[in-house]
Amino acid sequence: MISVGIDISKEKITVCALEQGSKIIWKPFDVYLNKSKVEELLEKLEKVKEEIKITMEATGKYHLPILYELKDRGYFVSVINPLKMKQFCRALNFRKAKNDKIDAKQIAEYGLMYWKELEEYKVDEENYRVLKELNRSYQHYMDLRIDQMNYIDQTIHQTFPCIKKLIPHNSGDFSKDKLLDFLEKWWHKDLVLEKTEEEFIEEYKRWAKEKRYHPNANKAKTIYKLAKDSISTQPSHNSKIETNIREGINLIK
Repeated sequence: MISVGIDISKEKITVCALEQGSKIIWKPFDVYLNKSKVEELLEKLEKVKEEIKITMEATGKYHLPILYELKDRGYFVSVINPLKMKQFCRALNFRKAKNDKIDAKQIAEYGLMYWKELEEYKVDEENYRVLKELNRSYQHYMDLRIDQMNYIDQTIHQTFPCIKKLIPHNSGDFSKDKLLDFLEKWWHKDLVLEKTEEEFIEEYKRWAKEKRYHPNANKAKTIYKLAKDSISTQPSHNSKIETNIREGINLIK
């Protein structure tokens, strides 16, 4: 039986092969991740007549190209949690030094020691792989959106304190957000107070109709009162603050 250990890097892999008794069959060598070099490795594997099991660590996405190539050729490949591998090496007191070649040999040692317990990696069907990638993208963009929303909320606390209590964010429908729409026009309380209460009420009602919100005069009165009573800590004449808020809103939308 031949245990092949593969250490994964961003642009290359390091391969080592051991047989029973930890006898080295292939000294650790590097394979750069391009078609010609990977093909040379596959040809080298095909020449081995004994049973082969290949072990590698999970490394986010870097291990996927060589993993899929090996699985396409029908090889037994086991993908190990890096923490489990680290614990294995510590138990054997291996990691006094560390480099790719040492790591590849240690991974091959792991394959020998747990030969019978190794679990073969099952490649997901294409649709499932696409769904997983889309889910990762969704989570990524949702995290960005939440961070940006929090940033906007912190900023408007300095320009229009407590406005969020009167006009909350829409939680369910991402296509419209009343607070963000409101802030695009009145990002600072002073912009409300530039007009008389009656003038602001009429302007608010026109804005609400245009944006397809309820043109509530009482809501406008409450907003005007809040603007008069609140204390801002950022000036309304600073174009940098205004640009910061407007660009932040554009990013969210």
